Amino acid sequence: MSTRAELTWRPVREHRHLASGSMMLHRARTYQIGRHKDNHIVLSDPAVSRWHAEISSKGDQFEIRDAGSAGGLLVNGARVNETRLAHGAVVHIGPFELTFRALSPEGHLAASAAGQRLRGDAGWDRRPGWRAGSRDARVWLSGATFADQFTEGIWRSAGMPGLDSRRLNAAAWLAIVSAVIAVPMALFMFRLMMQLLAERALWGLFGRSGDPTLFVLLTAANALLFVVLLSTLKSLLNHRFAFRAADPLFNLSIVAYLVMYGLSAFTTLAPSSGTTMMWILGGVTVLAAAVTIVLYIKLLSLPGGVYGMLQPLCYLNIAVNLCLATIVLSPVALLVNMAAMVVLGIVFFRAAEEQAR
Repeated sequence: MSTRAELTWRPVREHRHLASGSMMLHRARTYQIGRHKDNHIVLSDPAVSRWHAEISSKGDQFEIRDAGSAGGLLVNGARVNETRLAHGAVVHIGPFELTFRALSPEGHLAASAAGQRLRGDAGWDRRPGWRAGSRDARVWLSGATFADQFTEGIWRSAGMPGLDSRRLNAAAWLAIVSAVIAVPMALFMFRLMMQLLAERALWGLFGRSGDPTLFVLLTAANALLFVVLLSTLKSLLNHRFAFRAADPLFNLSIVAYLVMYGLSAFTTLAPSSGTTMMWILGGVTVLAAAVTIVLYIKLLSLPGGVYGMLQPLCYLNIAVNLCLATIVLSPVALLVNMAAMVVLGIVFFRAAEEQAR
């Protein structure tokens, strides 16, 4: 089983003025390749798209995938969209030739490549401010969480397997639609809950009970939308800005909000849960809001901003969760969240526009 591999790249003969290099690849990590400076492997030539391809591992093998590039991807002379990389595979991206070599568990090249190891002149650890030598340029990336995998599955089932302009535009429209329907949806759900509570009050007298199915389905839809948008934002920050310092907070925020949504649905389904469950729901809501506030405070430390929208995105979400934590200001949180969703949509639109260039 190969846990690591080496990728070397060099320009073809007529482009010898371009830089060559080498990078160690590790399992459970994703490596972006392209012209943009925030890629893990930067290939500086106009023939290379800003976000051209990505390499990731699946089991004990590595795969390369076209990220929606203009020039396409050639592996061993054949144009591909996605394929596994065998030992010795040669990839052509623009004027660059990239060679993939699997390493044994002890860290040596496979026997068929003995004596053929190439050394590049520069390798990068994509943490902001860090540079590593070409012999072992490592990228310290965390593994995908369940929420990430779930979101990736949704996007793939929709025919958008990569973080390309199509997925980013779709996420942007989801955020904008969420902002537009937020108030009508909240009013409808509030009216529905009041109706259920009234019918349950009558239930004790006349044996009637309301059907909570619609309320539960709408709660599940809100939870799904929250997970998809927050996971997509996390993925964008990981891949475009090499920013992973907030990943644990992203994960904790998603879990806390999912618990909150789940408890909300449970209290509707179980009228006998009483005031104790309502107190628990209130406590979980405050906890979810507090974690998310810390998350967006952490995002403010991201160097360089996010398409000029970092501060509006963070401050609006901090305000949303401050209002939500008070419980009584939840209607204000709803209105502020509309603005936050619009800003998030703008971030995704700008990322999609950059990807398309």
